[in-house]
Amino acid sequence: MAAYAFTNEDITKALLDAVKRGVNVSVVLDRSETKGQQASLHDQLESAGTDVRVISPAGGIMHNKFIIVDGRTVEWGSYNYTQRAEDANFENATFLSDTQLAKQYHSDFVSIFNQAAPEVRGMERMIRRFFRHVARRTAEE
Repeated sequence: MAAYAFTNEDITKALLDAVKRGVNVSVVLDRSETKGQQASLHDQLESAGTDVRVISPAGGIMHNKFIIVDGRTVEWGSYNYTQRAEDANFENATFLSDTQLAKQYHSDFVSIFNQAAPEVRGMERMIRRFFRHVARRTAEE
């Protein structure tokens, strides 16, 4: 799964259920979208065995939104995997079962995933944020 934003608890539950069934689940997210509620959901996924990585392209964002299922079905579109997208936004999501298309998306996913870094969790996340905050405050003075 490649996602710019990810706060949808139903999708989190579906991914956790897949992990429990032995499915290999990997997620790559934009680094700017890994705070607050999202951090909690990401921690749940990682604790269950999901490989969660984050990426922050120079001067941009990782704005992909797609899921590859079983090497044959791809979901993609404007739909961010958030509760707001589900409840309030006008979004689109396309589902297509096509092995060749899934291979192309998988190739793109692997490329992005390999450039991404494992997400920092728990206390280490808090420590890094603290030092970034201190560095910003020092630079402002």
